[in-house]
Amino acid sequence: MYGSLSIRNFRCFREIELGDLERVNLIAGKNNVGKTALLEALFLHSGPANASLAAFVNQLRGIPIAPRDPESAWRSLFHDLNLGEAVELSSTDSDGASRSLRIFPRQEEAVHVPLEEPGAKAPNEGRERAVSGPVVGRSLVFEHRAPSEEPRTSRFFFDGRGFRIEPPPPPPPFPGIFQVAAGQPDLQGDADRYGSLQRQKRERRVLELLRIIEPRLEGLAVIPIDGVLAVHGDIGLSALVPVPLMGGGMARLFSMAVAVGIAEGGVVLIDEIENGIYHASMAKVWEALGAFARHCDTQLFCTTHSFECIASAHEAFEKSGQYDFRLHRLEQMGEEIRAVTYDQETLGAAIESGLEVR
Repeated sequence: MYGSLSIRNFRCFREIELGDLERVNLIAGKNNVGKTALLEALFLHSGPANASLAAFVNQLRGIPIAPRDPESAWRSLFHDLNLGEAVELSSTDSDGASRSLRIFPRQEEAVHVPLEEPGAKAPNEGRERAVSGPVVGRSLVFEHRAPSEEPRTSRFFFDGRGFRIEPPPPPPPFPGIFQVAAGQPDLQGDADRYGSLQRQKRERRVLELLRIIEPRLEGLAVIPIDGVLAVHGDIGLSALVPVPLMGGGMARLFSMAVAVGIAEGGVVLIDEIENGIYHASMAKVWEALGAFARHCDTQLFCTTHSFECIASAHEAFEKSGQYDFRLHRLEQMGEEIRAVTYDQETLGAAIESGLEVR
């Protein structure tokens, strides 16, 4: 579990430090202050031997990869679009062990091979051509270091036909799941995760979470729709209903629940957690998510714009008897962004006094 995080030269962050991280962490702040970027930094750090994640986080924002400009796949990751300064992400876990990820572009050499196969008799013997791949110039490199491990390097580049990653990435050190603020539900992905929880007989807490919004829910089943698996719910109608048709809040909460369950020992990153969920239900949602995260040993990082979301989280964790929750507010200070962390006492006092903590 993350205990602290340091970010340098990533997106809007020249340098920022977050300490006193807890089981559940809520990130607040004004628009364009870096809340989503902070989640993206954590996501890259959780998959440190997979340089292709650099393009993936841009695609989550709807930014396409332009083959004619391969660097567009990663240029925006660098602070002030400056490719001359490496991105540096480092952390300590709750036991004090440290891990670091350095991200930087690297110039590649063109590779040449004989036009004909070795030993072949051909009139053009001796002519050479460049292979279509490495002539593109730059690649993006992930350089990962962790205690008691050899440094690992991953390279992401365009070879003239498509983007490639070398070497093939190994499994990440722990699960990391990113949930965007809006978009179509991932029916197949959520069904796969729920199926995994069913096989482990751990689906009960998912049902408990969903009943906060839909008390009529009796059970869930995985049923294909035109070849795509989707989770359906029994709410007392004549037929089972796909979870997304029960409302945006149900679909959102279901995705969060199965992510927390399947990311055991890892992290779940949720952008704008309050989206689609009625504010009066948020305290119960926080209480159930917190209990499920403890049960699965999963760490949560969520963002919000909502004061009601912050206040309900504080209320829920106070009532739980285990206040493993922190609010981190990002603030713009001139050209720099800093994080202000609220523990139980300071957040309670701020809420009671009506101070702005969003």
